[in-house]
Amino acid sequence: MQIKEKILEIGKQLPRGSFKDIATKTGLRQNTVIDIFKGRTSPNLETLRLIMPIAKKILEETKEMLALLNIGDEIKD
Repeated sequence: MQIKEKILEIGKQLPRGSFKDIATKTGLRQNTVIDIFKGRTSPNLETLRLIMPIAKKILEETKEMLALLNIGDEIKD
């Protein structure tokens, strides 16, 4: 899988509000972050090194939250 395709896939998996969080934490403009994850621009390596660890952390937190919610749904039944 090419880098651009992988970035697009990650962008699709990020929950709502993630682009703003990434922009705030990296100091990049929100539009720049959106353009990167929508495939409208090709970021340089330095920019990828800034945004990808944050995106990875957001995805991990999202997966943990979903796992907790699934457990909670099972307990209700």
